[in-house]
Amino acid sequence: KIADNNLKTFVRELFSKYEKEFKIMPAAKLMHHNYVGGLLVHTVECLELAERNFDFINNIKVSRDEVLAACILHDFGKIYEYVINTETGLIDYNEEFRKDWLTHSQYAFALCMSNGFKNIAKMIAAHHGRVDWGSMIDLSQKDLEPYVYALHHIDDLSAKFGKTDVS
Repeated sequence: KIADNNLKTFVRELFSKYEKEFKIMPAAKLMHHNYVGGLLVHTVECLELAERNFDFINNIKVSRDEVLAACILHDFGKIYEYVINTETGLIDYNEEFRKDWLTHSQYAFALCMSNGFKNIAKMIAAHHGRVDWGSMIDLSQKDLEPYVYALHHIDDLSAKFGKTDVS
């Protein structure tokens, strides 16, 4: 549903290259969607929430394409941040990733910035909402562009209501 050809090509190329990894990774180690394939489920939930609420989100003057891409890309770095045993479902952090990157958010932010998608990068930088939750932009700051809040609320709804594996 992304109309912008540059953005659509960027997203498609990432997913064609890393499709297998994206489909098996969890969205988190403990907090939400922490099971094989959880990242894909969480991403689809975010897209559905964005689509259902876009008329409201659009009131803050943000591009539909940018919101959709932010939903898709915000946790993309988790394909590197985590390792998962697909037989047991056990999740751990990838220590090699942690040598170069602080978090999946930093990775996705850098990926978008280096490809010229600054608004998407800013939404990703703010999606955890608070610095003490791993956000690069704290949403309690004054004078932020309204669009940076969109992904945070979408992601938060999916994370709060998404299924966790309690086994």
